[in-house]
Amino acid sequence: MSSISIVNDSVSLLELNSLKTSVMSSVSKLVNFDSTTAVPTPKNTSFSVVDSNVDVYVCSAGADLTVTLPSALLNRGRVLHFKLNVSTGNLLSGANNVKPITGAAVTNTIIPSGVAAGTSATLVSDGVNWVTVRYSVPA
Repeated sequence: MSSISIVNDSVSLLELNSLKTSVMSSVSKLVNFDSTTAVPTPKNTSFSVVDSNVDVYVCSAGADLTVTLPSALLNRGRVLHFKLNVSTGNLLSGANNVKPITGAAVTNTIIPSGVAAGTSATLVSDGVNWVTVRYSVPA
């Protein structure tokens, strides 16, 4: 996401437009996400998230699965969606860079073991960590 530099109490129109476009894109991805129509990438072993248009991951391992998330600093505003299709095994980040939806201390847990199959989490980079903004447990 772009930063704004203010010089002599003025901001260039180009900088404002760039920032607006970046924010609107992130908000649109978050608000318009539909897990029933998004094309997911299935994963059964630990993996790294790479730069691509695919930001939906369905994880079906019966044991802990570790995800190496991209740099939060370099991906500010990026939205990642994860769904765990089994109730055994944790979905973990490879580093302590996930801020839980509860606001608790940063951890490496994206989705903990023991939750219902089909539990999903949506993470958004704030430029420092990956913040859980949506957490859904099926009924």
